[in-house]
Amino acid sequence: MPFHPQQISSSDFVKNAIQDTIQQIKSATPAEAVTEILYPGEQSLHNRKENRQLGIPADESVWNRVIELAEG
Repeated sequence: MPFHPQQISSSDFVKNAIQDTIQQIKSATPAEAVTEILYPGEQSLHNRKENRQLGIPADESVWNRVIELAEG
């Protein structure tokens, strides 16, 4: 059953609970050969920020075809 967390708790409580959960995840011992522990969605958040700054990466041949189609 979906619900909005702030309907059962204050926004400060929800923010603190999220931060505590992230801190718990990040403080876990990583597996061998793992350099960083990421919480679910963290890589997507990083990619979104990077794409906003640098643009969305595209294969050059695909992008060239898009340009050809746009130019008619």
